[in-house]
Order: sequence, then C-alpha cells, then structure tokens
Amino acid sequence: MAAARPEILRNPFDPNWLLHSFRRRWILATGLGLLVGALFAGLVWWAAPAKSSAVALLELASVKPSVDYVLTKVRGRTVDYNTYRATQLSAIKSRYVLSSALRQQGIAELASVRAEQSDPVVWLQDELEVKFAEREGELMQVLLKLENGNDARLLVDAVIDAYIADVVDEEK
Repeated sequence: MAAARPEILRNPFDPNWLLHSFRRRWILATGLGLLVGALFAGLVWWAAPAKSSAVALLELASVKPSVDYVLTKVRGRTVDYNTYRATQLSAIKSRYVLSSALRQQGIAELASVRAEQSDPVVWLQDELEVKFAEREGELMQVLLKLENGNDARLLVDAVIDAYIADVVDEEK
C-alpha cells in the first residue's frame, strides 16, 4: 500500500495558511529574505560592471550669427535646417571623422581602444551616441559610455576635435 501524502501536498494552495505560517516564523522568513536579497544584489553588482559616461554638447545654429546671412548654406547650397541637422549627425559618426579622431595623439593607445582588436572605427561607431537634445533644438549631444570614464572623456574630446577640424572648418 502506498504511503499517504502529507496534508500540505493534498490540499490546494491556501493564502491564509501562508500568512499564518509567516506570522509564526517571521524572524526566520525575514532573515532568509534579507540573506537571499543581499546575495542577489552582490551577484548583480559583480556581474554588471558600472559604466561611466562622457557627454559633449555642440551648438548647431540654425542661422549664422550675422546681420546679412539669412539661410543656412552647406557647401554652397541652400538647405533647410532639418536636412542640415541630419547631415551633421551623419558626419560626426562618419568613418572619416572617427578615423581622424583615433589617429590623434594618445587615443589609439587607450585601453578601451586597444581592447577592440578587429576594427576600432566600427566599435566607436556602435558605441557613440549622437542625437539632438530636443526635437527642434540646436544642441547636438555626443555621448559615450565606457567602463573607463577617462577613456570615454578623451575619446569624446577627440571626436569633437576631429569633427570641428574635418567638417566644420572645411565648410567655412
């Protein structure tokens, strides 16, 4: 004859029983909950390394600050401001600008760049976030998140310098 199953396995789940059990063993339940929570928090902290961010803001004026200049011009053509903004977003993440940034003194030797064995330019294109702070705003935000905050700052500065030298100064 088969042994009878315990009563707790024969009956359906009862929330009142669970509450009554917790009332009897609240110290044990609270201690185990704190222990499991602390272990889980430690595991998450260890498994997910913190990243530092470097942010730069660039102003793309919709109108050149002078009295006689009315329309924005790019390479001799008159364009609307939204087209100009989209062009600048593409230009700052272009292979040309990022290659120029990585060629600057000391940038190729950064630990974050050296860790990317295959193609640092493609890696930088993937990691670099470029967007406008507001939909109709004139501030372009350049953001890079890396584990090493100093590397992120130096890379963002190099990208901004390369963008100004290779794109902005070339348009003048």
